[in-house]
Amino acid sequence: MAPGKALSNRDRKQFQEFWILANVLDRVSYQASLEFEVKPCDLVIVDEADFFLLQNPALFKSKFKDTPVISFTSTFAGKNRNSIEIEILESLNY
Repeated sequence: MAPGKALSNRDRKQFQEFWILANVLDRVSYQASLEFEVKPCDLVIVDEADFFLLQNPALFKSKFKDTPVISFTSTFAGKNRNSIEIEILESLNY
């Protein structure tokens, strides 16, 4: 999952060889929003997770409450953990 078609297309192109080597290309789908069905045994990988998390924190949490999620973001809280992302994650008990 990545915001926008450009990032999704970039990720599709960048990671296609890995999916082929792992023999899972037919099971990988790319999404640009939270509007998709999560199935049992899915693994969700989120690029630019802060984009999705900050749009609707409660939806993000409820959508993936029983799903393994790997989230990437370029936002760095640093030593002084005073970032909105940290506050939101803590308020959601993540």
